[in-house]
Amino acid sequence: MHYPRMHLDRLGWPLSGWLLMSLACAHGNQLGLTSDSGPEISVRRFRVQEHAVPALPTFWNAVSELDVASAKARASTMSERFFADALRSLANGDVASSEVLFHSLLEDSDPLVRGRARIGLTVSLDAQGKWQTLASLPPEIRTAGDTVGNLVDRASVDAWAGVLRDIPPVTLDAPTRPDIEPVLGSSIGTPIIKVYINGHERYFWLDTGATMSLISSEVAAECNVEPLTTDTLAIAAADGRIAARPAIANSIRIGMITVRNLPVALLDPRALRLDSRQAYGHLVTVKLDGVIGSDVLRRLSVVLDMGGGTISLAQPSAHASGKRSLVWMGFPVVRLLTRDGKPVLFGVDTGADSTIVTDAWMAKTPDPEVLPTTARVDALGAVHATNLPVLRNVTVGDGEYVLRLRGVPVVKERRQTFVTLDGVLGADVLSHATLRMDIANGQFSIRAPGRASVEKDTALVRVRH
Repeated sequence: MHYPRMHLDRLGWPLSGWLLMSLACAHGNQLGLTSDSGPEISVRRFRVQEHAVPALPTFWNAVSELDVASAKARASTMSERFFADALRSLANGDVASSEVLFHSLLEDSDPLVRGRARIGLTVSLDAQGKWQTLASLPPEIRTAGDTVGNLVDRASVDAWAGVLRDIPPVTLDAPTRPDIEPVLGSSIGTPIIKVYINGHERYFWLDTGATMSLISSEVAAECNVEPLTTDTLAIAAADGRIAARPAIANSIRIGMITVRNLPVALLDPRALRLDSRQAYGHLVTVKLDGVIGSDVLRRLSVVLDMGGGTISLAQPSAHASGKRSLVWMGFPVVRLLTRDGKPVLFGVDTGADSTIVTDAWMAKTPDPEVLPTTARVDALGAVHATNLPVLRNVTVGDGEYVLRLRGVPVVKERRQTFVTLDGVLGADVLSHATLRMDIANGQFSIRAPGRASVEKDTALVRVRH
């Protein structure tokens, strides 16, 4: 789940950028951001029209905002124009075209174009499950301003692609009509669903912020999920790397949905747990069977109604209409609007216990009111950051409905690949709103919950008065 402390352009596997946050929550070494009661959240109908914003000053500013039109206008070289076209294809869900265009820029003379095209190509190939192509790419070349070396670490997508290159393709069977299944809430609000791993019933967290699905090695052994290799790779977490073994789940069933040949990461049970919470002064440890990540969820149309206690899953429509607002960047990124119609970019991370905003939000919102309180961030059982400012009010929506949040922590600017995020919608939103997410068609919406909001208990970040 939560909030890494550095800008991160490279793609780590299975988590990158903000995705580091998701695992940190899932295995309990959480980088949390909630007050004792969590931000106060409400949802209501409030129509907002997007307002034109001043042209961004540079090509890369426009790219970081996913403003393809501005990027195209600001492009000063042919390679920048090609990059803008590749970004447009990626934003429109045409990953095959984006693959071709990004690939054409791998040997460009401009190191920024070359490095970020490599990242875009990785996202495109990952979305298509083209492990063999990924594995055949030359090692990532890092240059000043974009990277810190030229070696591929054990948590990178490249390292995992080398192991997964010969696996059979992932297949997914899903009904065209929504299959409605019950959903529970974890102690920090993350959705929990019943799954069948090779026919064995288990309960997994549902985490849009995890690029790859995770399984406890104990659960994997009980469910006949065997590692693909004796080698140990790694996955990126908030404060370092965690050992993981690549494996294939032959069959994962969720209600009427069946996924076959899904690559998964096997983790030591001691890593896949939530053990940072305290009740009455005592440490509470909750073991997790596993995590269903966006490798499954991005193939479906998902409606999460935690208030109604249900999740709806279906095939994405082949004839979806409407403006695209959700982009797959190795992590779901949604284009939302502020109260006055300014476009902002938020990550969608159901594994994060709290919604946050970043310094980028502060720069776009005039006169934000900061409370006379501070927030603290805990990571890996230690204090990670202190004296974080807390905003009194944050209002953001999809143009039809808005979320109104009070008491929202502000963290340093963060980047998902080459995109700068203004914030992240966490699991706390699910207790107060119904979210629809269809990555294949770029659709995202916020609506009122099915019935009274569910209770959520969080205590990993404290707001001090």
